[in-house]
Amino acid sequence: MSPRRSPHLYLQIAVVALIWSAAFAVGQGINRRLATFPNALASPPLSRGPHTPCADPALSPLAAVEIPAPPAPRPTPERLRRHKCRALWQAVAPWSYSPELADYFCIHHELAGIETEWYWSLVYGFSNFGLTLRSQAPGLCYGPMDVKWPGFARQVGATEPDDLLDPRTNIRAHIAEASYYHRRTGRTGIALLSTVFYPASPREYHRWRPTDARLRRILATWYRKHPAGY
Repeated sequence: MSPRRSPHLYLQIAVVALIWSAAFAVGQGINRRLATFPNALASPPLSRGPHTPCADPALSPLAAVEIPAPPAPRPTPERLRRHKCRALWQAVAPWSYSPELADYFCIHHELAGIETEWYWSLVYGFSNFGLTLRSQAPGLCYGPMDVKWPGFARQVGATEPDDLLDPRTNIRAHIAEASYYHRRTGRTGIALLSTVFYPASPREYHRWRPTDARLRRILATWYRKHPAGY
């Protein structure tokens, strides 16, 4: 006759079996997750904390991605005119150059509706007066733009000849005259310069053409250094 087993023994065996089954199920679930993400434990963490960078940035998946720099925006026509005017004025007449005056020169050509004539005005001022500020020649002509009194000086607020010694007044008086003849005749470039200087004769071509050629060489060099216009 076999000895009688205690009912507590069966209860203990059942509890152990239940615990073993639960542990087995948890282990199987972990194995399935690892099978789905085989490299989850192989890759090092990208960060050791919210403010600590990865120990080896080269292992980051972003390290192999090259993000190209955005292309430099091309300047507007207005800004390009200012850049070119600054470069030319500084190159040929550093004694009178300032970025503010070069920008003023371009802006008032634009306001007068002859924005593309800024270049030829620069040719005119350098050829005739060397773009020299507060200068005077015989016949009541004043630099930097070789403006003759009275001409169009009164239209820009000048009340006496010496007012044209102010560079900004001088520039505006030249632009007022150039814009007037442009509206009246439709002329541009050297043809407009000849009208401004001496309406009946283009006798100053011999001075303006060499200056034009010189400024074009300077611009060509400038564009090689600044292909985007900066």
